[in-house]
Amino acid sequence: MSLIPLHLMKHLLYMKFTFIVLIIFLLISNLFAQQLPYNHTVLDKDSIIKIDVSRVSHFKDNTNLSFDQIIKQKFDVLPKGRVNFGYTKATVWLKFDAKNIYYPNISDFILDIGTPTLDFVSLYSFSQKQNKWIVSHSGDFLPFSDRDLAIRKLVFLLPFESDSTTTFYVSIRSGSSIMANLQVGRERIVLIKNMGVEMGYAFFYGMLGVMFFYNLFVYLVLRDKSYFFYLINLFFTILFVMALVGHASSFLFPNNPLWANFILVVMGGLLNASSLAFTYVFLDVNKYSKFLSYCMFVVIFLASVLVFLGVSLGIQAMQILVYVNLLALISSVLNISTSIFCTVKGNP
Repeated sequence: MSLIPLHLMKHLLYMKFTFIVLIIFLLISNLFAQQLPYNHTVLDKDSIIKIDVSRVSHFKDNTNLSFDQIIKQKFDVLPKGRVNFGYTKATVWLKFDAKNIYYPNISDFILDIGTPTLDFVSLYSFSQKQNKWIVSHSGDFLPFSDRDLAIRKLVFLLPFESDSTTTFYVSIRSGSSIMANLQVGRERIVLIKNMGVEMGYAFFYGMLGVMFFYNLFVYLVLRDKSYFFYLINLFFTILFVMALVGHASSFLFPNNPLWANFILVVMGGLLNASSLAFTYVFLDVNKYSKFLSYCMFVVIFLASVLVFLGVSLGIQAMQILVYVNLLALISSVLNISTSIFCTVKGNP
């Protein structure tokens, strides 16, 4: 028999659920935050610098032009001073010049795109030695074995030649929101910073894992269905976060980018449905409001449709990611309003 009253354990359970929802919101906000203008463009061998976006121009290609045609187009300044184009079917081209005048003997500078979930990213640079354009590819549709560096981030080796100015073109095409946080640093510095970030994520996943197995034990003891739905929600939360920040690509499906991409849509739909199911069961919503119960079932049905479409569309699943995000907003509002309503109506 538990030493803690059941109703108190349920309150603690819902507090943990609310905490997880807040963490996911912060992750999404951080990943899709609007970028501010940068002030530093000088290369530094001991730190990572951000490219001054005032020196970056762009062109949106809606007709699939060849690269030879692209370089003849007029590039404009970035709208609102940031690399943020939202959801678009166009290929976004970025252009900037760089010159390595302080460290001519250092050749391991790399460009970090900053957003790990972009589908297709390519870097073009002109080699004076070879007298031709050199192209490198990355993106979360590219297997890890084919990337310049086998890490979660989308990075490119920058082929600087002596102290001459090099013009770089970056093409981005993605079913997700197109934005970038362009940074340049030496490979060693970037990898060290990446290791620190990954340790933070490891702690986060470890914390969720401990919560999962603890609540699994509680469920096996109490057999309370609220814990069952909480476990389902926690499981989908872990998979969704992994897909959202790029760990699904690096750890679960390193050489199967198709799975790594459509799992974001599928897990997003399942996370929406499971969070509403947990709230419905935990708060006994049907007892307090038939209307809110109906609304929850409608949103759960829509989430199920998105999951079905995500599985059916395969490589095209990212096209409906915007609807997954919209449904997540609706689910959050519905969860919060339902919690407040049931509390006001006397839910203990």
